[in-house]
Amino acid sequence: MLKSVIDGTESKVGAEALTTLFKAGGEPWSFGLNPSEVDNFIKQYNLKLIENVGMSYYEENYLKCINRKLHVSPIERVVYAELI
Repeated sequence: MLKSVIDGTESKVGAEALTTLFKAGGEPWSFGLNPSEVDNFIKQYNLKLIENVGMSYYEENYLKCINRKLHVSPIERVVYAELI
């Protein structure tokens, strides 16, 4: 989750609704990173960053090629890493 969603500063559509949904379900999200922080964070766990992508890249490079029509929120990111 983006850090800005957690701290309430994210202005993208759906951010507030998502945090409200998780809180209502008894699972408030309490941790997030800015995209630029991911690489340093995962290095602590002996992981090497391969990809750190947002909505547009994920849809184009992962969903479109397999003809999947799946909604990806602009506040979601996907990180792919491998063990060092």
